[in-house]
Amino acid sequence: MINIEHSCKNFSHKWLQNSIIYMTKHGSHAYGTNISTSDIDLRGIVVPPMNYIVGILDNFEQSITNDPYDLVLFDLRKFAKLAMICNPNAIELLFTELEDHLVATRHGHMLWMCVISFYLKKLGLLLPVTLAHK
Repeated sequence: MINIEHSCKNFSHKWLQNSIIYMTKHGSHAYGTNISTSDIDLRGIVVPPMNYIVGILDNFEQSITNDPYDLVLFDLRKFAKLAMICNPNAIELLFTELEDHLVATRHGHMLWMCVISFYLKKLGLLLPVTLAHK
């Protein structure tokens, strides 16, 4: 069982845990290529507090920890920039199995649906109705 709370304690920004809108496994555990010694890799998206969005003194783009999991949390704005240029770090977050999604708030699910639709449209494909109505 993955304990997200324990990983988030190691971040210097104490607001991170309550600001996660989407988090998923990635790496070998998401691809089914893990072995007994594989570490657990997690990535997620957060919406920072207002002072990080409109302030000029507080800055946040991402946080990284590796205790006990390799966890990277992206600011929503940084994630959006990466997704728009088809950066593999952003794409990898989105194309994981639904059972690997550890956190998916209503806003996180809406973001996931929008970005998936965007990529599928770029490929000339339509979003399956079963996903659109989840």
